[in-house]
Amino acid sequence: CKILATDLDSKVLHKGQQGVYGSERIETLPLACKKKWFLKDKNHSGFVKVKPELQELIRFKRLNLLEPWPMKGKFDVIFCRNVVIYFNAETQAALFDRYADMLKEGGYLIIGHSESLDRKCNRFRPIGKTIYQKKKVASREKQDTAQCSS
Repeated sequence: CKILATDLDSKVLHKGQQGVYGSERIETLPLACKKKWFLKDKNHSGFVKVKPELQELIRFKRLNLLEPWPMKGKFDVIFCRNVVIYFNAETQAALFDRYADMLKEGGYLIIGHSESLDRKCNRFRPIGKTIYQKKKVASREKQDTAQCSS
């Protein structure tokens, strides 16, 4: 498993790289997950730290969604929650199209509750309120016609 965590804000990325969270942030996790992935932070009471084994799986990179993306490989899942709401419909459609390009066939896009692909992109099928699956394409010709609309 590899995880790429991106943000536009370098301060947010730095905080994520530290892997230190308030204990309340992991309260709802099963005890087995807490034991497997977190340590009590010796330096700060009421905080936990992500174990090195988990930190090694995560890469933090700055990414502006409107600029060229450096990623080359295909992803199984893209989480992009509560981001596209800040863009106009044309930019949203372009972003959803880029997400589809970056996903493996059958891959998943998870967006925020205030967001929707409705009438913006036909390259996904809804499988939950905020979960979409990239449609499988039988041929390149079909893929050319299955683009997002603005």
